[in-house]
Amino acid sequence: MEHGIPLQPNLLTFDQFKFFASKGVKLGPAVFTSWLSGGSIVGSIAPYQAFAIGGPNSVRGYGEGAVGSGQSCLVSKTELAIPLNKKLTSVFFLDCGSDLRSSHREIQDRGRVNQDLDMGLGLAFDSKPSWLK
Repeated sequence: MEHGIPLQPNLLTFDQFKFFASKGVKLGPAVFTSWLSGGSIVGSIAPYQAFAIGGPNSVRGYGEGAVGSGQSCLVSKTELAIPLNKKLTSVFFLDCGSDLRSSHREIQDRGRVNQDLDMGLGLAFDSKPSWLK
């Protein structure tokens, strides 16, 4: 939780709340992991303070903020990592994100129009160096 107090009356005031939860389960040699994160901002914010949805730490397969941005967000990431050998792991993932229809509340609307929910679905291969065994 964060509270922004202006030093001058013409500066922005806001309250920000963020949360993050994750759980991993080992299924034989494979690992199933799920993450849920989100947050909300109440008050006036600068556009760069909005939650950006998309990118490697949010909805993979999209650029940073390409899914949307807003004063609220909810992101869910799920992946199944299956080792193929000692140096190569396949990762199947499904990521979902939404600005919870809050992009219209930004000072400068950077969010995509009529954006409710976007998903990234894919397959990635992770090559581990031998020193990371």
